[in-house]
Amino acid sequence: MLRRFLQNPSLPLQKLREMVARQRRIESTAIEHMAYTMLTPYLPKNHYPITNFMMLPSAVLTLMNDMIMNQRKTIVELGSGFSTLVLARFIVSHNLDVTYHSIDHDEEWYGILHRQLVAEGLTDIVTHHHAPLTASDYTYQPNLTWYDPAKLDALALQSVDLLIIDGPPAFSHTHNRYGAVNYFKERLTEGATIFVDDATRSGEQAMMTVWSDATGKPFKTYQRFATTDPRTIARLD
Repeated sequence: MLRRFLQNPSLPLQKLREMVARQRRIESTAIEHMAYTMLTPYLPKNHYPITNFMMLPSAVLTLMNDMIMNQRKTIVELGSGFSTLVLARFIVSHNLDVTYHSIDHDEEWYGILHRQLVAEGLTDIVTHHHAPLTASDYTYQPNLTWYDPAKLDALALQSVDLLIIDGPPAFSHTHNRYGAVNYFKERLTEGATIFVDDATRSGEQAMMTVWSDATGKPFKTYQRFATTDPRTIARLD
């Protein structure tokens, strides 16, 4: 691409930017295709709804790396889906001693995924919870909502060593996931990993900045996710 620009220096800068962006999309697609292939042994046996909200395969591989490299014991996932099913099958395959809580705000989606977990025989591996969004002292602004703290308090979530933030949806407001910072900061172990999906969006970036300041743990972003343990990133480029 650079050679093409040097051969034709009159190429408009905007055109060059478009070429770079296109090349990056091609490379990103190739990375995710490779990662998805590596996930094949752990894919659900039954059909799983494919949506735009699915976590990238490279992100799921990174979480698998973290579970093995750091010998995780207590995982909390905010926003369940494809990753929940694959990680649960990974836990079974490797006979890992892990407590895994997954939390959903949407009752309909909770029902869909729970039926998937039942069909896959994974309800003993993943404890799946429905926690609707409510007004909360943990939100970024008083007019925002987050998972019902009473529902979360009932789970007695302590000594969390892998926190996966992939919910609630952040389309209506960029800081909808900020509550995770305030609620979990005193519930994480010293060596815990904080994993954030959709990390290239402004709300998540603001959240990660606050969390880094509070914990001293900087985030490393790859593809569209970020983690506080860059050793675990499944780099396939």
